[in-house]
Amino acid sequence: MKTSTFTLLAVALATLFAAGDAYAVRSKTANLTISATIAESVVVVSEPATFGAVDITKGDNIAQAQLTVQLPSGTAAVILLDQGVNPGSASQDAVPQRQMSGPNGVKLAYTIAQANGSTWGNTADTGMAYVGTSSSATLILPVKIVDGQNVPAGTYSDTINVTIKF
Repeated sequence: MKTSTFTLLAVALATLFAAGDAYAVRSKTANLTISATIAESVVVVSEPATFGAVDITKGDNIAQAQLTVQLPSGTAAVILLDQGVNPGSASQDAVPQRQMSGPNGVKLAYTIAQANGSTWGNTADTGMAYVGTSSSATLILPVKIVDGQNVPAGTYSDTINVTIKF
């Protein structure tokens, strides 16, 4: 009886191992591709420069506008400011002569400077170079009314397009 139980156990184990080898021989493989596309995400939000009541006879009439910019990390860009909707007759993208329009179409000249003091323009050379960090950055734009103008009292305004080229 012991011999037949032992023989039956040996045959069962041999069959199990043979089936295991047969299973391994019949395997199939496939490639699984993993991919992601990162969208270019650029954000720009502006906050206007508001002077409030201005005494045009005094110099240093400066207000601050703000741009909040967000670009993907390492993305090189140039931030451009156009001439506005009321440019002076000799205005150019590289050297904008920005003006606000007021009562009866009277113009009030102003400038926007970069941190280095240069006029902020609308060309690769006169725009502001910027490199993204993936975080929002707030840029301060000093807006100055040009001294020595003789204009009537009233409300003056202009609109500038901000472009980020990357």
